[in-house]
Amino acid sequence: MRILTTIIIGCLVQAAAWNDAVGQANRDISSQVRSAAQDRLTEFLNRIPAGQEASYGFESRREFVDARVGRPYLLFTVDSLDSPAGGGYTIRPLEQWKVAVNVGGTCRAMLTVEKVAGSMRAVDFGAAVLARELAEHEQGGDSAQPDVSRGILRLFDCSCDLLLLYDPARTLDEAKILPLASAVRALTQKRLPVANTYTMSEYLPILARLLTLSKTR
Repeated sequence: MRILTTIIIGCLVQAAAWNDAVGQANRDISSQVRSAAQDRLTEFLNRIPAGQEASYGFESRREFVDARVGRPYLLFTVDSLDSPAGGGYTIRPLEQWKVAVNVGGTCRAMLTVEKVAGSMRAVDFGAAVLARELAEHEQGGDSAQPDVSRGILRLFDCSCDLLLLYDPARTLDEAKILPLASAVRALTQKRLPVANTYTMSEYLPILARLLTLSKTR
């Protein structure tokens, strides 16, 4: 009995150590992504044409001084249905992040950060509509939990995004999925069930059907 107890305790300690290591690695990457976004934030803000600030999520250029880099969202995608890797599809992360640009704690725009030649670099700026929708999700519900990582599942074949809530120390099988407006439109157009939140097991059959219908349109 003592041996069994020792084994169980040892497994628990190893699991805790693994979770700590994964959590630290995730924090390190997030810090690198945020730093890369901060490095070019002013440059991208200054590129906004005079008079077009509202199109980029800002009321005026006076708000630029208060802009701060916020939460990074790791981008995920789905392998093609005809991928030779599995005769189906695989949700996988990209080396790309959408980083919130906040004013007064509210997301106004997004900086795109990519891993380029081994280093993080901000490469694009904008997405005011996506930023506004993510800001609404951050104000309540599951996505307001500070200890949950966020990702964006981008379905290129049907031009839509879904918000992923996940623990980086666990598999995506335990993630929650929240369809954003573009995904709700795509699901509605294909007459597929729409919910505020899905578990991964609930959404995968719908995802397969959505991708199939999008490829055969």
